[in-house]
Amino acid sequence: MPWKPRIIVTTPYPEDLLFLSAQLLGADYDVAESMSMSEAERELSRSIPHLVIIDPDLNGFDSESLSHLLKRFSGHAQVPMLYLIERDQQDAVHGIIREGIDDTLLKPVSSLELITRTRSLLRNRQLLGQIRLQEIFLRRRGMRPFTPVHSMPHILLFENEGEFRNQIANIVQNMNCSLTKADGAREALEHVSHTPHDLIIMDLLFPEKDGFDLCRYLKGNPATRNIPLLMLTSVPELDNRILGFDFGPDDYLVKPAPDLEIQTRIRRLLTRKYGHDRIEANHQILIRENLADPFSGYAGKEYFKFYLPEMIQWAQAAALPFTLSTFKFRTVGELQKAAQVLAHSLRNLDTVFRTGDLELALALPETPSSRARHAHTRIVKLLEKEGLKRGYYMLGSASTPEDGWIPEELLSLTGYRATVETIGHRLEKEKDTGKVFVLSQNGSGISLARNLISVGLSNTESVSVEDLKTKQPAPSALLIVEGDLDTAKELVSSVRALPHGRKLSVLLRLAGTTTEDEDRILSGIVDDYVPRDTGIPYLAHRARQLTRVSEATSTRTHVEGILGHLVKMAESSDPTMRGHTQRVSQLALSLGVRLNLTSHELEILRWGALLHDIGKIFVPYHILNKQGMLNPEEYAVVKSHPKVGYNLCCDIPFLEGALPLIKHHHERVDGGGYPEGLTGDQIPLLVRLLTVIDVHDSLLTGRTYREGFESEEASRILMSESDKGMWDGYLVGEFMEMIEAR
Repeated sequence: MPWKPRIIVTTPYPEDLLFLSAQLLGADYDVAESMSMSEAERELSRSIPHLVIIDPDLNGFDSESLSHLLKRFSGHAQVPMLYLIERDQQDAVHGIIREGIDDTLLKPVSSLELITRTRSLLRNRQLLGQIRLQEIFLRRRGMRPFTPVHSMPHILLFENEGEFRNQIANIVQNMNCSLTKADGAREALEHVSHTPHDLIIMDLLFPEKDGFDLCRYLKGNPATRNIPLLMLTSVPELDNRILGFDFGPDDYLVKPAPDLEIQTRIRRLLTRKYGHDRIEANHQILIRENLADPFSGYAGKEYFKFYLPEMIQWAQAAALPFTLSTFKFRTVGELQKAAQVLAHSLRNLDTVFRTGDLELALALPETPSSRARHAHTRIVKLLEKEGLKRGYYMLGSASTPEDGWIPEELLSLTGYRATVETIGHRLEKEKDTGKVFVLSQNGSGISLARNLISVGLSNTESVSVEDLKTKQPAPSALLIVEGDLDTAKELVSSVRALPHGRKLSVLLRLAGTTTEDEDRILSGIVDDYVPRDTGIPYLAHRARQLTRVSEATSTRTHVEGILGHLVKMAESSDPTMRGHTQRVSQLALSLGVRLNLTSHELEILRWGALLHDIGKIFVPYHILNKQGMLNPEEYAVVKSHPKVGYNLCCDIPFLEGALPLIKHHHERVDGGGYPEGLTGDQIPLLVRLLTVIDVHDSLLTGRTYREGFESEEASRILMSESDKGMWDGYLVGEFMEMIEAR
């Protein structure tokens, strides 16, 4: 069974226990339930939890005894507490909250706040554990850890609603914080770029820029990724879509919010920012004392020797997984390039060490081997983008508890696996690319073609524009053109005018430098370009990359064509369904745009809508076209179509995001749907949206056992069923407003 963070949920109210457990299980946590203090204590005696969620209404609740009980689990990271409270209980609970470790959750609880608050507390716990390890090491070396100077925190507020904006501003100023207000996205970005900030508070929805896009920018930028983001939203049900994304904010507040909850959020997120500042400052101490690499800031071998046994001992005591990976490079330049990639791509709790002139060690706390493999795949792809193929370095990994708990054995095993894997990789001959044409002018391309053949692009040929007139290149073929901007425009225009010229991907080897305006012009002419002074091996690497993209695009186009035919076959087997998928797709996309979904979500929605009934292709014709009601056996066959459609599409990579829509579009918010009887927020937002459109179109369409309803009657039925709890009431309301406005 895969490892998951363990959370103990303790509340005397069965309905709260059911809701909280279901939401946390759905978010991939291991949940232990209890309804009394004695049950909670028994759960605590079994193993160390990573978080305790508790209702102070519990009989016998005593914060002091509970804190004492949790002290034995302290180790390198304290166990956080999340208190479930009514709005009138805040003052009573506020005095027992450990800053940065504990938090509150107001009833009624939304899944958005539950999951984001849970994640935030777990991250704070990991961050504080890192700081504690650093400080123990520095003190043992006789060095004084960084002591924060308590300067006035600087907060940026980006909120349009006047009353709530004023409320937050008053609270921030009463907390002795400096406040800057921004009225637009551009102004907010300028403030972030020019002034150090300790916290950003911003509304999710505002003109100019989607809040998710701003999150992506801030969390993807190394200069701003550690600034906590507190997102404000007034529609928590809609914004549950953010829960699965790593680029999301650090916490949410659902408007309106009481003063004490706003203060708690701000204080905890400021604690996180100070934590990042302390880690960075301690790194600087390590660099100053020659205990860290000055180029990357990564701690050196001496700190690694202290860190590894400490972390493994803590992991063993707390029953936590731990993964150690090692990278070995050929040159210092390759190591430094990899160090930059790792600095921008790792989670906050991951730690990199420089353990040798050409070696890096990567520690992944609380990471089992299965998740480590996903992390390695992502890192390898990022390194490839920087030109570092697997021949340039070795990568090995070992994980606890699978590989034991002895640090020296884990370290030895990572080196062994790196060597074995690299030898196997070197024996693998790199796949040749598709056809590569080098456009030659007066024979100038012959030499370049020969050079590319010499570095492995054996299927390379020098051609002229006249030669291309007689050829029929495959969709994955690549054309390499040399010259300056004007020459490229002329040559590529000539090629594009040929019968098969538009099939070719074009890679330009550009002479001279370009301005920003010329870059934009180039992006509209060629698929990729590299400077003329780029070496032949790197040119070949970019050619291979572009060819693979072309092959993938060609394959996807082919698969999309097949899927389109299958959808038509599914609809032809049920005459009453003709045009159903297209209508549902168009309406779903219109509603998605109305709800400000991202382009990625709209693409998922489009495919899910088009393919949601594809499983009906395997439902017998006599069942789909039976006059009258189906018997139980026949209905069971029809109910199998979501799973059949899911199985049909699950191995197609670009449909991964659409799979839940295909599988769950017959689920109901009240749990009365199929195939899994999901309820409420267990059903993803995009699935709930699709279901509303699907039900409405089905009501309008005649069946073998009934006539179709008129538009007004179909809308009335949909709203009535929504009032009974079958469908998402918010989405039904938005859909009704949309079609009435047409």
